[in-house]
Amino acid sequence: MHQVNNTPIEIVGPAVLPLALGWQAGEAQLIAVALQHPPVQIMLRPGAALDLSGARADLAYSYAARWLAAHHLSGRVTVEVELAVPNFMGLSSAASLAATLGRGLAHWYAQPPEDPRAIAAACGLPAPELPLAQMAAEGGFWLYGLTEGHKPTLRRTIQHANRHAWAFVLVLPRLDPVPAPTFETEQLAVACQAATQLVPEATARATTELVAALDADNLQRFGAALSHLQSLYIAMPTTPPLSAWEAQVLAQLRASGAVACGRSLSGTALFGLLEGDRASISARHALRQLVPPEQGRIMAAITDNAGVRWT
Repeated sequence: MHQVNNTPIEIVGPAVLPLALGWQAGEAQLIAVALQHPPVQIMLRPGAALDLSGARADLAYSYAARWLAAHHLSGRVTVEVELAVPNFMGLSSAASLAATLGRGLAHWYAQPPEDPRAIAAACGLPAPELPLAQMAAEGGFWLYGLTEGHKPTLRRTIQHANRHAWAFVLVLPRLDPVPAPTFETEQLAVACQAATQLVPEATARATTELVAALDADNLQRFGAALSHLQSLYIAMPTTPPLSAWEAQVLAQLRASGAVACGRSLSGTALFGLLEGDRASISARHALRQLVPPEQGRIMAAITDNAGVRWT
């Protein structure tokens, strides 16, 4: 049986924001969080052949065709990518798309359960980005080992009532000129290479403090530890410097009460972490002069703890 009752299905998946590099369990760690926005949203319907349209359609078609070939299946499905995580921002656009589309196709063709990294690999996602695909598939906050084999070290959920939510304010800049399609992959590679230059003792202490603050539900401590880890990365000579405009945006986020702020390790998105929906609204309002519509988009997000799911 190749189709699931010929009934259309809709599947959504989160973005993933790489926050910092850490050190735990004797190895360098990628620290990242799945976010509810901006999401991937995909509709699958019966079709005579593989027919794919919508956001990031070229990449999505490539992923779908590779997944079908890997499973020796014919493409009797119509796929519409209604929403996709924007590219170049460092929000794991390709990994989130592969995790969501691959999971949708596996469900559509009634395939047995499979590791999310294997699903994304069958789509053709490069090996260094497979950890991001697992984060998108499962949601939550992660420490993920960066040595060969790429194994998760820690996963936590972050969930609060609105007035105490750990809220991320995101600034997604408009880029001119547009970078190469492989920009996010290249930036992630730069970060992973920098991980080999970390000072294990200092980085491990800050990482331990970060996890302890998370487990204690202490946002101020968490923000201080995250800021310290970010400072260790920023000090490395291979880290791309902030532009004057980026520095202004981050300064405004701090002035609005962000306990930590920075730029994605794998792209151009800027973020600030604040407590509560009201603080998030105020911070976004304060950014409007610095980030007019022609300069970029401002949005808010909280942790996605569910990962890829059906609506």
